[in-house]
Amino acid sequence: MDTAALTAYGNTAEHRNKPFTEYTPADWDAYNLWAARELARRANDHEARGTVHHPTGTRKWREAAAWHESQVGKNTGPAPAGIAAVPRRIGDDCLLTYFVQQEAWFADAAYAGEVPAINISASADTGRDGVKWDFTVQEHHLAGRPALQVSLFDDAFAAFTDVPELFAALAAEQPRTLDQLRNLLDRLGAVDVTRRTRD
Repeated sequence: MDTAALTAYGNTAEHRNKPFTEYTPADWDAYNLWAARELARRANDHEARGTVHHPTGTRKWREAAAWHESQVGKNTGPAPAGIAAVPRRIGDDCLLTYFVQQEAWFADAAYAGEVPAINISASADTGRDGVKWDFTVQEHHLAGRPALQVSLFDDAFAAFTDVPELFAALAAEQPRTLDQLRNLLDRLGAVDVTRRTRD
């Protein structure tokens, strides 16, 4: 598949919204080739950051790219059970999204010295701006162990009824780190909207 086709693969709604369980061998090959190329490209901009969150675990950028390249022809992708088949929609025009502050390309300028955090939002669907609500989860260290703190203002109270499964999962699993929280969000269909590159 040529570069133009791979770029189109990464941008089309057809593949963004197609459940992994319905992928054909050709879909998996296209996906893995596209992911390998994108991760390798981003590795050039992120050598200093070190690692990338990946459904198969936290990996170096180039390791993640090599993993996808190794999967071409195997008709598989990154642990389908580890990420939801389709994005979690909220109403007709929003998606459940998250943003990892310390992994943003502008993190050094915007979040230097701040406690590591993830912003969780009901974001307007692709092509639109704005959020219905958002709140922040920070990772602290208390008595020698990690602990998560949720900061939520009254204008985000609708989150409790919009995504009750998120709060049920938090109560059941009691994640203590942001990596554990990200894994939970991935399983629930949240979309990672962290801008890791400037373009």
